[in-house]
Amino acid sequence: MSIDSPDFVKSGADILNCNGELLVLLRFPYQAGNKAFQIIRTLPEYIKFLKERKEKESITLMKSFEYVVRGIVNETFIHKLNEKLDRTETMNWLIIWDSVSIEIGNSYFVNNKIDLRTELTDAMGQNVSIIVEPDWLDEQNSINAYVADKDGVVRPGAY
Repeated sequence: MSIDSPDFVKSGADILNCNGELLVLLRFPYQAGNKAFQIIRTLPEYIKFLKERKEKESITLMKSFEYVVRGIVNETFIHKLNEKLDRTETMNWLIIWDSVSIEIGNSYFVNNKIDLRTELTDAMGQNVSIIVEPDWLDEQNSINAYVADKDGVVRPGAY
C-alpha cells in the first residue's frame, strides 16, 4: 500500500481522532535497519509528516501504544521514573525526544536502568515521551505503507 492511499491517510486520521495521538514508525531504506519513531498529535502535523517522506520509506501507524511517562526531564521527572523502575522487572522502553527531527534520530531504545538514566541525564530540560516498545510487526495493532517511487509505483527497499 502507498502512503498516498486514501485508506492509509484515513486510517491515520481515524487513529488520531480516536486516541488524540498517533505513534508512527519510519524505516529508512538501505540504512541497515535504521528507524525512528514520532508521536503525532494533530491532523495537520500528520499530513505534513506524510508529505515530507522520501521514496521507499516505510511508514507504520500504531493503532495504540502505552506511555510509561512523559514530560520535561528534570530532577522530579527522574525521581518519579526511578520509582517506576523499582517496580519494573523487565524494561523494553523507547525514549522519544519531541524536539528532535525524526530524520536525525529522535528515539532511543533502552532495556536497562543504567542506559535509561544516562540518556535522561543528557536530556535535562528537554520534553520526552517514554513508551513501552511497540510490537510494530503485530498486524493487529499496526498499519504499514510505503512511499511510492517518482513513477507512482510502490517498490519497498531493503530495511
